[in-house]
Amino acid sequence: MPQGGREFTLFPFRLFRLNPPFLDNAVLPGPIEEIYPWRRREAWRSDPFFSRANRMRASVPGLLLASIAFAAFVAYDQWDQASGPASIERKKWEEWMHEREKRIAAEEGHHGGHH
Repeated sequence: MPQGGREFTLFPFRLFRLNPPFLDNAVLPGPIEEIYPWRRREAWRSDPFFSRANRMRASVPGLLLASIAFAAFVAYDQWDQASGPASIERKKWEEWMHEREKRIAAEEGHHGGHH
C-alpha cells in the first residue's frame, strides 16, 4: 500500500460513497420533497437507469441481437431453398431420383418381378 494514501489511487471513491454526488440534486416529484428526510436515498428509484424498460432489457440480454440473427437466417434459408444453391441441388436430386425410379421399374419388368 502506498505510504499515506489509498491502495487503489485511481478508483473514483467519491462516486461510490454513501451519498454519491449524482444524488446531490436529486428530488422527488411533489410537495413531500421538503419534509421527506430520505429523499436523497430514495432518488435512485426514479432514475432512468432503473426504469421498467431498462430492467426488461437487462433481464434478457442479447435477445435483440439473437432475434436479428434468427431473422437473417430464416431469410437466407428461404432464398436458398427458392433460388439459391440448395434449389439447384434439389432439382438435380429430383432428376436423379426420377431416373432411378425408371431404372428400378425397368429392371423389375425385365426380371418378371421375381426376386
